[in-house]
Amino acid sequence: MPFGLSNAPSISMRLITHVLRPLLDSCVVVFVDDVLVFSRTPEEHVEHIHRVLSLLWEHNLYIKVTKCTWMKKWAKFLGLVIDEGGVRPAPEKLQGLQEFPEPKDRTGLPPLLSLLCTTVPFNWKAEHSLAFPLLKKAVLDHATLAFPDPKQLVVLVPDASLSAQAIGAVAMQRDCASGRFRPLAFGSRRLTGAEVNYPVRKLEFLAIIHFAKVWRHFLAADSEIWTDHQSLTNFNHRSFEYCSPRVRRWIEFMQELGIQPKYILGKANIVADALSRNPPPSAPQQEPSAPRQEPSAPEQELCVLQVSAVPSREFLRKCREGYAHDPFFSPIVWNLSALRPPTPSPELALRMRDIIFRDGLLYYGGDRLCIPRSLHKQVIGENHASPHSAHLGINKTYKKMASLYYWPKMWRDVGVYIRACDPCQRSKGPNALPPGLLHPLSVPSQP
Repeated sequence: MPFGLSNAPSISMRLITHVLRPLLDSCVVVFVDDVLVFSRTPEEHVEHIHRVLSLLWEHNLYIKVTKCTWMKKWAKFLGLVIDEGGVRPAPEKLQGLQEFPEPKDRTGLPPLLSLLCTTVPFNWKAEHSLAFPLLKKAVLDHATLAFPDPKQLVVLVPDASLSAQAIGAVAMQRDCASGRFRPLAFGSRRLTGAEVNYPVRKLEFLAIIHFAKVWRHFLAADSEIWTDHQSLTNFNHRSFEYCSPRVRRWIEFMQELGIQPKYILGKANIVADALSRNPPPSAPQQEPSAPRQEPSAPEQELCVLQVSAVPSREFLRKCREGYAHDPFFSPIVWNLSALRPPTPSPELALRMRDIIFRDGLLYYGGDRLCIPRSLHKQVIGENHASPHSAHLGINKTYKKMASLYYWPKMWRDVGVYIRACDPCQRSKGPNALPPGLLHPLSVPSQP
């Protein structure tokens, strides 16, 4: 399978799924070219590895030993670190938390404090700067996602921030052993251009709907959704009366989900609040840039993309056959290909000027291929509507074609084709000045 094909990942996924189908979800998980083998005991693991390698060998598939790890109690798979304790993001995936900006004022402190402690008067000192990376490390060390337990209910806690223009949420379950909540997934995203204009109530509703759809596989009828916006805890038939069509669809989705949101205090919504209020990195101060230097002539030539059209053998064959039916070129071909051609008439002699006959083809002015009438539309279409031509105008299309091809009245044919081009007529507006308003004709002062 060569690189660069758009359907290469799907074909590779179908192939590896077909090969390892007998072991899928029992001891093997695959994603394109990544294979994860899991077992309960070392003995089972050896047997599972042997079965996987046997299936790969039967289908002539090879693995690279230097990229494999064997008999490990933990594994890094698809950006996650999986072990007996749960699933946590790989260290390189936590770059956003590792690069959490140090607070510069009081407004940048609440997102950090909501993760770590309650409200404290802002008084940033040198010891706080030393403790800041240690606090981030403590959060990173405990950012382990738990495995979902079907016996425990799932709690979805979303939040929205109009000032930070973002929404965030956490899905969690209570651990039976410790009695504490453990996270199943974290999520956050920026608001789009239209969502920035939503009121707060609609933003909070958007956070519920978005993450309920993202984590739909976690949610069941006994799951709970906690929100710090109390007006979103009651949906009934009266909610439809003064709602927009979008909000009505959201209400219908909540009724289909069968989960009634529950209200919690805003100060208790700690994690989701931090996810929706992570301050963006401040823009770095740009140093004065040096004066822009124009590239030299050799550098300009390197920046030019040239597309040269080499006629195919099939196209040249059609040209040879088309000359016989072309009223302009057929007498020229007959005269130039004859062993003892008669003296041409003055009109034919003028027509034959600057035309040469080579390998059964006519060339005008040395290297401009003469095109018969049957191929006019094909040649114009390839030079006007092809991806590298971009539906250029009449002047540019003719200038491009005139350097490669020739036939009489080419300019007229190019203009007729482009004026009738459907994509050009649909997408290109008029480039002439507006005609202006209508004015009455002046009354003549004399007959």
